[in-house]
Amino acid sequence: MEREEIEGRNIYLAALRRLTGEERLTLAFELRELVMEVARAGIQAQHPHLKDEEVQAILARRVMEANGAARILDSSR
Repeated sequence: MEREEIEGRNIYLAALRRLTGEERLTLAFELRELVMEVARAGIQAQHPHLKDEEVQAILARRVMEANGAARILDSSR
């Protein structure tokens, strides 16, 4: 990691430490929503023919797979 990257990371971490617990939680939820929007847009770009419900289903499946839940769902079939 370059010196500038380390300094930037340290500044970012210091800013996070100054936040209250509520502010950190709010930030986490906002970041989650941003990630979901980007993922949804990526799926839509890859599959422009899909309806919104189908895009949402793919996104939900990916989230479940990332959390290991898809294996549980598949084994119950």
